Amino acid sequence: MPLIGAGNFFDGFGFAQYMERFDWKPIPMDAREAEHPPRNPLLPFLEKLWKEIPQRWDNKLKKYVTNDDWLLWELDPTAEGGETVTESPTAIE
Repeated sequence: MPLIGAGNFFDGFGFAQYMERFDWKPIPMDAREAEHPPRNPLLPFLEKLWKEIPQRWDNKLKKYVTNDDWLLWELDPTAEGGETVTESPTAIE
């Protein structure tokens, strides 16, 4: 089932590699993931998203290009109550 965009399929969460880091206690789902480790887990994808924008295949150009669906903005509230873009950690130079 695609969870984030039609081009991404996640077959598990990938909690195992984060258990010690976040001091998480095992739950029954962890045993299931240990028996059948996910090949494309969601949590590492989300962590990687913080550092780089995923690419998508452009059939017209016949190459991978930046996926504009993932342009993320850091918004700061203004005195007037709106939001202002002051920085984009994932902006493309």
